[in-house]
Amino acid sequence: MFSQDENSLMYVKDWQASETTKPLVSISCTTYNHEKYIAKCLEGFLMQKTTFPVEILIYDDASTDSNPKIIKSYQRKYPNLIKVILQKENQFRQGHNVNKFNFNRAQGKFIALCHGDDYWLDPFKLETQVELLEKFDAGIVGHPAKMVDVNNKEIGKLSGKVVSQTCKYSIKELLEHGGHMLPFGSIMIDRKAMLDLVEYMPPVKYHTGIQLLGCRRNGIVVSPKVMSAYRIQVPGSTTELMLLDNKKKVLTTIERIESLKALRGLYPEKYRRYFGKAISDQFATWYSFRFPLYGVRILGAIVKNESLFYSITLMFRAFLSSGKKAFKKF
Repeated sequence: MFSQDENSLMYVKDWQASETTKPLVSISCTTYNHEKYIAKCLEGFLMQKTTFPVEILIYDDASTDSNPKIIKSYQRKYPNLIKVILQKENQFRQGHNVNKFNFNRAQGKFIALCHGDDYWLDPFKLETQVELLEKFDAGIVGHPAKMVDVNNKEIGKLSGKVVSQTCKYSIKELLEHGGHMLPFGSIMIDRKAMLDLVEYMPPVKYHTGIQLLGCRRNGIVVSPKVMSAYRIQVPGSTTELMLLDNKKKVLTTIERIESLKALRGLYPEKYRRYFGKAISDQFATWYSFRFPLYGVRILGAIVKNESLFYSITLMFRAFLSSGKKAFKKF
C-alpha cells in the first residue's frame, strides 16, 4: 500500500519534533466532557505510524469534568507534538464553529478530524489517507467506522458508506447520497478544503457541510478500510440530545436546510436540482416527530426565500420523499 519503504515508518510519538518542525498532517480533535474517552482517542493518534511529521491539535470547549486535566497530562509528555486550547467559556453554545479554533492554527498540508469520544483503530490510517488524497488529487477522503457504545462494545454495524474498493465520487453522487458518506472521525481534508471550511462555516454546518465543501475541488474518496470507531449513546453529545428532544431535532433539521441552501450557492447551476432533492428530503424527518407543527416548520424552511414555482417543486419533492419513507414502514 505504501509507496515508501515501510522501514521508514515511525510512531508519531517517536518523531523528534521541535518547535520548528513543519508537519505534513495536522490532527484536529474537538472535545467536551469526554473524560471517559479522551485517553483512548489520544492513544489512537499516538500509535499512528507515518513517514512524515504530525502535529496534534486539541481543542477543549470548557469541559466541566476532568477532561482538561487528562489532556494536559498528555501535553506535558509530548510538548512539541500536542498543542492544546482549553477554553474558559463554552463556545459551541454561543454559536461558534469550534473546528475553526484548530483550523486557524493548523500548519499541515492535510488535516485529519476526530472528536474526543471517537478513536482510531488502524496505525496506518494517516499514511493511507495521505496516499489516497495524493493519488486521486481530491480534497477529502474517509472510510466506514465501526460503531461502539460507551463501554467500547461493538454494535455490529458500520457508520458511513461501505464500499468493496476505494472509489471517488462526484458532487452529484454525494448529493444523491444525502450529502453524507463519511463519519466525522474518518475524515481527512486537504488545506484548500480546510480554508473553505473556515470561510463558509457558518452558514454551512454539520458533517454534511464539511463533506460537500471538501468535495468541491475534485470529488470525495471513500476507502473500504474500517480505520476508526464511532461511539454512540454518549451522554450530552449532540446526537444523543437530538434523539431525546424533538425541538432540538427540528431546529437541527432547519439549520441543515439553511446549510444546504448556502452550499447550493457555491456550486454551478447544473447542481441545483440535486441540492433541491437533498433539501426536500429533509422533510422526511417529519415522520419521526410527534406534532404536525414540526413538519410545518420544516416545510417553511424548505420554501423560504424561494420563487413560487421553485417552492411548489420543492414541496412536491418533499411530500414525495416523505410518502416513500412512510410506505417503507408498512
